[in-house]
Amino acid sequence: MKSLKNDPTLGGIFELYSVKEYQRIVDTVKEDRGEGDLDALAMERDLERLKADNGKGEFVIYKGAFMVSTETTVVAFNPTIVMRPELVSRNTPLTAETYQNDIKDVTEILEDAVADGFLTETQKKRVLEKMEENLAGLE
Repeated sequence: MKSLKNDPTLGGIFELYSVKEYQRIVDTVKEDRGEGDLDALAMERDLERLKADNGKGEFVIYKGAFMVSTETTVVAFNPTIVMRPELVSRNTPLTAETYQNDIKDVTEILEDAVADGFLTETQKKRVLEKMEENLAGLE
């Protein structure tokens, strides 16, 4: 069994896309938006990186782990920021300070997820520990 430190699913909390599954999504986005769409191009690059990783787990693409809904929107919490903060599209540069803000935001989402029964306290703790580990790497 992999140690949690090297387990990109954090003990099965998060599901990962296989190359085949992600290929289908990329194809659908390209069909809907056209080959030159910026999101489609970014997804295509991610798909190539996923293929190149070849199951090593160094580059993974997460499925939305659970839904977070407000009165007006439903958002799938995307835990890319947990494992690979450097992969998140952001308008501000990735620094220890901006990542601390990410941790605050994710903490709120996780607390709601625990309250709604999507996540256990132990799972929440595991995610936040991973984020703290990422933060230590940025400082």
